[in-house]
Amino acid sequence: MGFAGFSKFRFDKTGKLPHITHRQFNCSRTRQRSPNSNIMEFILSFLKNPISIAALSGLGVGLLLSLFILIKTRIYRRELDDEIADARYDYRRLEEQMNAQMRISAKAQDELQARIDEQQQRIHHLQTSLETLSQKPGKKELRQLQLYERTLELMEQRSPNAMLSWENAQTEALEQMAAIDKGLKPMLRKVFKSE
Repeated sequence: MGFAGFSKFRFDKTGKLPHITHRQFNCSRTRQRSPNSNIMEFILSFLKNPISIAALSGLGVGLLLSLFILIKTRIYRRELDDEIADARYDYRRLEEQMNAQMRISAKAQDELQARIDEQQQRIHHLQTSLETLSQKPGKKELRQLQLYERTLELMEQRSPNAMLSWENAQTEALEQMAAIDKGLKPMLRKVFKSE
């Protein structure tokens, strides 16, 4: 190796440099590599190498694949955003429907509770009426009183002091009451009692 630019020339057997012409000297100087030419030569030598071509093709395929994946993920994300927006819309709509249903149910519940309260009041009034009616004399008691009244009337008419007459009058009054219950008189009594 020699100086830069002279590496092409070799010494002869005597150890002297062969005669170099100006033209040869300039040619060798122009062959010095500039930074741009070094890069270009490197690129050309890189492209001539089969391993570098495989590496570049792999890099290109990788870039295309990553670009494809990027586009697909953008599309998928846009679809997901649309689905999320639809789901939010459906959620709001269902929430409004549920609130409306709850308002309707609450109104129906209030109406039902009012009806229950009204029925409970009616039951309470009926119970108090039943209690007051149970304290009033029943049919048997009224009948017994009517029987005693008739018996007393008959006793007064016949003789005021006779006990025997009391028993006879009582049996006679029972027969009269039985006749009243079987005939037209009971019907008239029921009609007039109901008014």
